[in-house]
Amino acid sequence: MCHDVNSLNIPFSSFFNRSVSEGISIKFWDEEWLGTFKLAEVYPKLYTLESMKDCNIHDRLFKLNDHLSFAWNWRRSIRGGREKEEMESLACLVQGVELKSGPDGWSWALESSGEFTVKSLRVKLDEKILQFIS
Repeated sequence: MCHDVNSLNIPFSSFFNRSVSEGISIKFWDEEWLGTFKLAEVYPKLYTLESMKDCNIHDRLFKLNDHLSFAWNWRRSIRGGREKEEMESLACLVQGVELKSGPDGWSWALESSGEFTVKSLRVKLDEKILQFIS
C-alpha cells in the first residue's frame, strides 16, 4: 500500500507523527519528532559538537520540578556566532516539549484523534486523484 500511495506523489510516511511520551525510543538528533525535519539537519553546528549522536530525547531532555531541563553533552563549550545562535534557537524550539509517562508511539496525522482510519486515507487519496482529473 505504501508503494501505491507514494506512486501518486503522496508521501505516505508524512501521515504519521511521532508521539513523544518519555522520549526513550526516539532519537533526539536523527528522527523527525518536532515536525518534518531532523534536528541534525537544522542545527548542523550543534550536531557536530554532540558527543553522543545517537542519543534519545530522554538523554537530552527531562522534567525537573515540573519544568523542562536540558542535559547537553558537547565535545567542547558552545562558542559565539552560529553555534550560539543554533543553541538559542534549539532551546527555544524544545522549550514547548511536554514529556509524559508511558511509551513513545505514533499518531495518524489525518485524524485529530491520532487514530488511523481507512476513511481519512481514502479522502486524502481521492483529493489527490481528483486533482489529476480536474
